[in-house]
Amino acid sequence: MRRDPLLERLADELERLAGEAPPSGWCVALSGGVDSVALLVALVALRRGVARWRRVPLRAVHVHHGLRPDAEAWAKHCRTLCRRLDVPLVVRKGVVPRGRGLSLEAEARKVRYAALGKGLRR
Repeated sequence: MRRDPLLERLADELERLAGEAPPSGWCVALSGGVDSVALLVALVALRRGVARWRRVPLRAVHVHHGLRPDAEAWAKHCRTLCRRLDVPLVVRKGVVPRGRGLSLEAEARKVRYAALGKGLRR
């Protein structure tokens, strides 16, 4: 691996978290935003550069709430990115309940966590 301080820090943290045995796999909750894309790209780079992590499966899950007019474009963006990085992607659609007294953001979070939980068990 090149001497990239960010990747070295990520590798150190993963080593600390994993202990002696590598994890059975990594699953990135990929919103398509800067943070989740950066994490996915860093994990791909880490897998390519560190022998210990090469065999650790990597995949991504994108939750499509359909709440925003550009939601389909975000899902497409995630599909394109994962195809380019050769990372399997599952896009899960979720229906967010809307009702009086419900926080749309809180309800969307519940739907997202449930979909990601299903993605982890896959």
